Parts: sequence; structure tokens; C-alpha cells
Amino acid sequence: MIKVALDQGVTTTLEPGATVAQALEALGMGKDAQVVAARINGDLVDLSLPLAGDCTVAPVRLSSPEGLEIMRHSAAHLMAEAVR
Repeated sequence: MIKVALDQGVTTTLEPGATVAQALEALGMGKDAQVVAARINGDLVDLSLPLAGDCTVAPVRLSSPEGLEIMRHSAAHLMAEAVR
């Protein structure tokens, strides 16, 4: 089992290989549609990243400058694919 802590102090334990999204759900943030990415021990990661060990998770919300940049980047990729 790995210990995952939310940056605000809430903790949970999960099986190794659980994704960041699953960790956020277990920490009570699964219904927050504004979360577009997360920081794991300070590193920006995708929500589908599997967790391998104990860590601290900080959600990145769409309303933050970083979250807006992520959404714009993703939208640019979708538009490029549509044009292609």
C-alpha cells in the first residue's frame, strides 16, 4: 500500500499503480470537474499517471493560470488534429 496525502493534509492509502485521478477521488476530490492536472511532490503530471510510492498530491484547477495553459494546449492539439 502507498500513502497519498492531499496538499491540504488529508491522507489515504491506495494500491501501487492507482492513478492520480483515483487518488484524488479517494481524497474526496473526484467530483471536482475543474481539476485538469496535478502536482505530485511538486512535479506537474497528468491525471492518468500511475502512482508508485508515497506522495503528496496538489490538484491543478482550470481556474489557475497553469490549468488554463494546460487546457489551451490541449485545445490547440485538438484543433490541429481537426484541421489535419
